[in-house]
Amino acid sequence: IPIYNYRSIFLDVPISLTYNSGGVRVDEIGGRVGMSWNFQAGGLITRTVLGKLDENSTRVMPPANFLTTVDGAEFADAVSVPFPLGMDADSQPDLFSFNFLGYSGKFIIDSNFNPVLLTYSDLKIETTWTPSAQFTFKVTAGDGVQYFFGGDSASEMTSQYATGSSCGKPYPNPAITAWYLTSIIHPSGDTLWFDYRMIGTNYKTSISETLFRRNAAYTPNNCLIDQPQWPILDNS
Repeated sequence: IPIYNYRSIFLDVPISLTYNSGGVRVDEIGGRVGMSWNFQAGGLITRTVLGKLDENSTRVMPPANFLTTVDGAEFADAVSVPFPLGMDADSQPDLFSFNFLGYSGKFIIDSNFNPVLLTYSDLKIETTWTPSAQFTFKVTAGDGVQYFFGGDSASEMTSQYATGSSCGKPYPNPAITAWYLTSIIHPSGDTLWFDYRMIGTNYKTSISETLFRRNAAYTPNNCLIDQPQWPILDNS
């Protein structure tokens, strides 16, 4: 549903409402404009945290002999120790998704904090990050238009708390999970700025859990240090 179309000399930003007709999902939270409705004005970059935060961990790769030596066991232990003891090791990059003004796609950030596009595009994505500052992103399109995302008032932070014993993994330290479009600069110098106001919300969600149990009939063998015998696990 189109609402307004903001135009400057060289830039055009449509403002509209869109509706997701896929149905209401379990634990879905309605936005500022209603359940399943989205307000489209500018755009954003979102992140799905996989493992640990990219900026707070060291990327590690599984050893080539992962399944046959003690190195594999040490690797698995390093990336699975509960927060915060194992926070320095991360085996997979976070997944970033962008959607703004007709552009959409996904990318990851490598161990040197360089964005790597996962979908074909003529976009150039750059990021700035230091231990004392937040992530910000700069995206340059094929026509030379530059899009800037994030900053103190244009980032969304998320944290997760467990309300009972063994009720999910808590993430008490807020992590940035979204970066909003803050400005657009045309090669001619024409510039649009976006301003945001902070708002906080709290909500409860359900918990999904998978349990494994050891096969009671399995008797471990006396194995060599470089050839551990892995127990059989039944998915319960």
